Amino acid sequence: MKVYPLAPSINGSSSKDEFSSFCSNTPGGNNDEDDHGLKQAIREKPTTRFSACCSIRIFIVVLITCLVLSCSIVIWLVSFVGARTALNELSTQLMNTFANYVVENVDSEIRPITAATKSIAYDFNLGVVPMNPQTEYLFSKFVTFHPYGIGFLFADQLSTINYVGIPPNEVPGFYHQKSNETDMFVYEVDLVSGQNLNRVLKVNPNYNVTVQDYWKHSFDNFHRPEFQDLDGVFGDPYFLPGGGYTIYYSARLYDPIQYAVYGKKTSNPIGLAKTNLSLQIIQRFLASLKVMNRGYVLLSQQNNDLVIGGSINTTSWDLVSRVSMFDLQDRNAGALMKQIAAQYGSLTSAPNLLSIMSAGVEYYVVKTEYVIENLRWNLFIVVEKAEVEQATNISTGISIAVTFVIAILGVTFSILIGHVTTAPLRKLEQEFQKIKTMEFDQVEFMNSIFREVDYIFIYLRETVVWLNEIRSFLPESVFLHLRMTKHSLTWNEMTNKEGNHELESSHSSSKVSKRESSKEASIHSANMASNNLFKIGLFPKVCSVVRIYLSNMTKEFSSDDIAQYFSKIVAGLSMLSKNTHTDFQVISVDEFQLTFTDQGPSGERSIREVALMSCLKFVKLIDNLNESRKNGTTLKCCIGVSSGKCFSGNLGNSSYRGFFTIGNVVQNSKKLSHLANELNCKLLACSYTLDSKTTTKFVTRPIDRIVLDSDSGSQVVLSTIFEIIKENIVHQDEWMYELQQKEAHDNFQAFKENFIFGQTLECTTEENIKELLGRARDFYSSYIQTCPNDVVAERLMRIMDFYLQYSTQNVNAWYQVLQFHSILDYRLTEVFSSTE
Repeated sequence: MKVYPLAPSINGSSSKDEFSSFCSNTPGGNNDEDDHGLKQAIREKPTTRFSACCSIRIFIVVLITCLVLSCSIVIWLVSFVGARTALNELSTQLMNTFANYVVENVDSEIRPITAATKSIAYDFNLGVVPMNPQTEYLFSKFVTFHPYGIGFLFADQLSTINYVGIPPNEVPGFYHQKSNETDMFVYEVDLVSGQNLNRVLKVNPNYNVTVQDYWKHSFDNFHRPEFQDLDGVFGDPYFLPGGGYTIYYSARLYDPIQYAVYGKKTSNPIGLAKTNLSLQIIQRFLASLKVMNRGYVLLSQQNNDLVIGGSINTTSWDLVSRVSMFDLQDRNAGALMKQIAAQYGSLTSAPNLLSIMSAGVEYYVVKTEYVIENLRWNLFIVVEKAEVEQATNISTGISIAVTFVIAILGVTFSILIGHVTTAPLRKLEQEFQKIKTMEFDQVEFMNSIFREVDYIFIYLRETVVWLNEIRSFLPESVFLHLRMTKHSLTWNEMTNKEGNHELESSHSSSKVSKRESSKEASIHSANMASNNLFKIGLFPKVCSVVRIYLSNMTKEFSSDDIAQYFSKIVAGLSMLSKNTHTDFQVISVDEFQLTFTDQGPSGERSIREVALMSCLKFVKLIDNLNESRKNGTTLKCCIGVSSGKCFSGNLGNSSYRGFFTIGNVVQNSKKLSHLANELNCKLLACSYTLDSKTTTKFVTRPIDRIVLDSDSGSQVVLSTIFEIIKENIVHQDEWMYELQQKEAHDNFQAFKENFIFGQTLECTTEENIKELLGRARDFYSSYIQTCPNDVVAERLMRIMDFYLQYSTQNVNAWYQVLQFHSILDYRLTEVFSSTE
């Protein structure tokens, strides 16, 4: 083994210009002569301007579809206009009916309290009830009319039945203030008979009726000219702690004697009959309403636009303050009300039905007034126009759906007719494509209801049977060439389509010109494929060459063993070449070659990755064969993989022709297979094969650096050689196995880190170099303790020992390490540099 420094001028890199020159100067690249003496002239297919310009199936589908659509559109237009008009009128009536329903429900809650108030006032004015009535009398009215409170109020005394407590634990109580007393007492009453139980629940000291808002507000309203003839008046809502907002209705009480003599017009009122109604009843009713999906209901006062309730959130943040219609946030209600008030002057002045756009949404708004006595409220029902018109849209959608269904049925029948008539032709087209590439086992035959077509498939099957008999006499490289030609044709067709598209876009050519350009491109692709099929000559390719060397097969195995092993090995390699579309060649009984060629656009895996994975599968095959051989010598498998540019193609004449791959890549793979034999390795690959993407897919370790021939000329390159251990992949259910293998992976990673040859360091002082050499030597020494039969580790340790001894001399040790490499010339020789 000789070791010598490699000149720094050696460089294995090549540019795209070199590859272009490489492709243009290939032998056979301009070889237009075909040496096939038995080839007969084939007539050309005549073409016309309108040849193959339309599909029969498309013509049938388009014709029937146009007929069905034209009839369906006319029917849809008639139904759409009538349905839209009717549904719009129905929607308006429905919204008005809903508004009346809400008003009636609100009235059903308010009107009973007016009746209750007038009833007890009438009884008092007639002298039926005294100023201090029995609790049973007030309780009977309380049970009958279900108010929040009811009773008599005078300037110096009161007697009412009201709820006491905080909901939901509130109970009826008797509120009583005796004449000329300042304290008001709340007594518990019997919930069945209404009798006063004389148990005090609450005491309100210094309670003065005449200073209360309801007393002053009621008499102020009675003094107003427009309300003088009313029997009673409503007061503004006020808040009761724990009970929410309440409205009240009060009627005047007169002295019974004066009332009997003078009547109510000449008598002065001495008190009030007052009934309370909790607005929570109305608010709960409004909140339960649902107006379509996004509509809502709002009830407000006319005089101040404060909200009474609604189907959306109308409460304030403190749950006490009242909210203006213009301050509502839910569903953009406040902004909508502001826009209505700005457009019509006020909410009260708005029309009963209006359409308005707010925040990009169009609404229909129905306004209804609720008036009773002096109570005036506005009811707003707001719905989105899109929801109101949803019925119209549904009707339109149904009619469109019917039209669509009819169209689908028409298209379906047209497709069915087109399929029945063109299916045999399309099937023939597909099967002829398979016959073209000699995939006879994939050819399928069909029966047809048409007699002529059925005869065609009968004759086609007879032809395929004869061709299949001939196929067995052709070598595997012929079928590889057919597959490569098929991929190249597909790639060229894609390129031609893209080129035609750009040409049409840039020049805005006519439809006829586009059709002719597309046809000419297809004819050109077909002619090119026909001319290249089995063409004599070598052509440039990018490939990965796998050289398999069974080093001890002819030396240590008997002829019977060789025959048995050779049969199994060739069967495995043939199956592997078919699955990977690879050229397989038998060099000798113990040497084989696989050529993985880049056949077009890259798929999920590169040719390098496919080549290495195929090698690992073959190594597994050899291991299985060795395991089945219980006694005797095991078969030694040595594989070398090299990637780069090469020449491949058909060579020969009409008497004999074969498919060959030549180039330095082939010689490099052969050299690596023999290097694997020397170093007792199974699978070696050069650094060009293990690019950045491929390296991550496998567990590898560097084992040496050797000189390889460049794939672009007569130059040589210095390449690091890697041993491929296994595929670096772990399935989800194998994580425990991965943990167990972590130590082994760490050893391989450390092996890479201590392989210092060819590395670039920031610090290259003598001390640093000695430290690196010493650390690498110690690692290989410990590695040998774990793997005592590892030839690579033993050899690298000897090299480290040499450089450690060499570094003690006055020389540039790092330069010598950088230039270290090995050469393989029948035997492995170590070469060391003697001068810088």
